[in-house]
Amino acid sequence: MDSNRNYQFYYYQIYGLTLRTNRALPSLVSASSDALVNVYIEINGETDQELLPMAFIVDYSYDWHTENKSDGAYIHLCYHSDYGKLALEINSIGNKIKVDWENSRLKEVTALLVGGGVLGCAMRLQGILCLHANVVAVGQYAIAIVGEKGAGKSTTTAALAKRGYPILSDDVAALKQDGNTFFAQPGYPRLRLCESAIHTLYGSEKGLEKIFQPLNKRYVELTTERNASAWKFQSEPLSLAAIYILEPRQEELTNPSIEPVSAVTALMNLMMHRSANFLKLERKNQAREWEAFSQIASSVPIRRVKRPNDLSKLPELCDAIINDAESILAIRV
Repeated sequence: MDSNRNYQFYYYQIYGLTLRTNRALPSLVSASSDALVNVYIEINGETDQELLPMAFIVDYSYDWHTENKSDGAYIHLCYHSDYGKLALEINSIGNKIKVDWENSRLKEVTALLVGGGVLGCAMRLQGILCLHANVVAVGQYAIAIVGEKGAGKSTTTAALAKRGYPILSDDVAALKQDGNTFFAQPGYPRLRLCESAIHTLYGSEKGLEKIFQPLNKRYVELTTERNASAWKFQSEPLSLAAIYILEPRQEELTNPSIEPVSAVTALMNLMMHRSANFLKLERKNQAREWEAFSQIASSVPIRRVKRPNDLSKLPELCDAIINDAESILAIRV
C-alpha cells in the first residue's frame, strides 16, 4: 500500500485526520500532501457506469468479522447483494484501510468510508474518542447531539443549520483532548437528511444525491462561505461545551424539555453511543477510552432531551437546546 509505483495520491482532512488515498473521493475537504498522514486508504475496483448505483438497491446484507494476522486482528466489513459488493479491511492499529468494490461508485465508497463504522473503527483503534453524534457550533464552542439511529440527530441538526448555526460533523463526533479540554473535529461539508426533514426544512429533494443506505435519505450540501445565512460548515475544531442526548420521541408530550443527567448516567450513555460500538478494543485501550469518557462525563454538561413526536415542534426544540447551551456558555465565559 505504501509503494508510490503507478499511483497518484489524493489527500483529505476529516475528523482531525489526514487521509491518503489512491482515488479521488467526492465531497471531502482536500489537505496538503505535506501533512502527516494518519490513515492510508487503498481502493480497488471498477464500475459499469450504465448500471444503477447501489444506493437504489435496498435488498443487501451487511456483516463484519475479525481476522487474526501476524500483526494483530484486522476488521472486515462487507456490504453485498446479487448486484455488487463493497468490502473493507481495517488493520489492527487503524492506520490502513483497504477497499474492494464491484458494480459500485466512488461516491458510495466515500459514503461508507466517512461513516462511523469505518473511520469510527480506525479512529478508536488509534485511541481517538468517537461518538455516534452530530456536532453544531454555538458561538465559539461546539455542542454534540447524541441519539440512537433514527432518533432525529440529523433533523435537529438541520433545523439548527437553517437558523444559521454552522455544522461541524454529521453522524460522527471525533473528540481530541488537549489538557482538560476536548475539541470536536470537523467532518465534511454535507448533511444527511430523510425526505420528510428535507421537505420541512430545506425544500425539494430534487437534485439531491441519494445515500448508499436502505434509508430514504439524501445529502444536503453545506457552504464554507462566511457570509451565508444558513447551511454553513464549520471547518475548524471547537471546544466541546455540552452534549445533548435525544430520547425516543414521545406521543404524549406536547413540548420539549431538557434536564441534566448525573455523571454516572452520562458515562453509561457515552459508552453506549460510541461510534463503531461493535468494536471490542484491547484491554488497555478499553481502559484508556473509559477514562477519557469518564473525564468528559464529569467535566462537560450532559443533558437528556425529551420531545414530542411532531416535526412542527422543531422550533421549540431548537429554542430549548440553544437557550440551554447559551446558559452553559455564559457560565464558562
